[in-house]
Amino acid sequence: MAQPLQQRPLAQLYPRWGRQILVQGVDFKKQHEMGLWTVACTDDGTALASQAAHVAARYLVGAGIGRLVTQAGWGPSLEELDPGVHVTTDSRLIQTPDIHLFFATRTSGATVDMAMCRGDGAAPVSTLHWHRGKPAELMDSVPLGAAVADVVLADLLGLVSLPGRVDIDWTECELPKRSVRSLKIEQIPGFLSPAAILAELSENKACMDALVRWVEHQYPLESCGVVLRDGEGVLHCRPLHNVVDALQASGVALGPPSGRFGFAFGTAELDEMLYNNMKLMAIWHSHCDGPPHLSPRDQQSAAPAGEPRYPGVAWLVAAVDGGTLQTIVAYGFSREMRRFVAEVQP
Repeated sequence: MAQPLQQRPLAQLYPRWGRQILVQGVDFKKQHEMGLWTVACTDDGTALASQAAHVAARYLVGAGIGRLVTQAGWGPSLEELDPGVHVTTDSRLIQTPDIHLFFATRTSGATVDMAMCRGDGAAPVSTLHWHRGKPAELMDSVPLGAAVADVVLADLLGLVSLPGRVDIDWTECELPKRSVRSLKIEQIPGFLSPAAILAELSENKACMDALVRWVEHQYPLESCGVVLRDGEGVLHCRPLHNVVDALQASGVALGPPSGRFGFAFGTAELDEMLYNNMKLMAIWHSHCDGPPHLSPRDQQSAAPAGEPRYPGVAWLVAAVDGGTLQTIVAYGFSREMRRFVAEVQP
């Protein structure tokens, strides 16, 4: 087995980056730190998405990423760039800090969801939109994969923070045109921002202890619960029962195949809590051995038909790897996007 990148002497690593373009303001130490990162590349199974993911993986390995979780068969082409890179198909070997990339072909082009877990509580999430006016084709794979790698590496090197959204237009122009923007979280009077709720929750030991105990105890099943504020202004964290398996057993057809890959809670259980002079501030659930970003099914539950089910209420996703809580990401509703988007904790 190849020696892990972070354990190899720096002198052996100079040839690794000797073929790379030197970026002003980025020292060797910064590039060396990229070897500590794990990148997981997944896609929707279309030819374009798979090829673009492969291109992005090659760019990232060439720049110094040390570990990749990829499709079977990618190892030789990546190890050709760096024999010391660790390539695996086993998602259970993902280590923090890590980056999850999901490539998908869309009717108007393609999208790439990017989620980072830095290991220090920060977990920014972004979506890159590749606009073509039609489904993206194989010819798009190289510029798309390179664009994704460029956005990721700019953040890792400290050049440009991961933006909330990246738009690349290649419809009627000769070369792709890129624009970035932050997404505004809808703010409703009487409710705190998702980041502020997460910060207050993190400072409340009783709340955090209750959340951590529940998500780790329920692993490998997804768990769920709510954050409530009582009449005195004190936060309370209340676990709810994930009823997916019970509903499936009773013959109710749900989207999630089991509690291992989805969650649902009974509204009666929540209503009983709210009757006791409690105000709903956030809904949380866990993702087991996966990234802390809202899945399409989660988005549908949080904002059916593009409107928030509980206006002003934040959604929190807790990433639990191997039975241990790693990080929590806070989401708020974006009126512009008509869906929930991540807000980085201040």
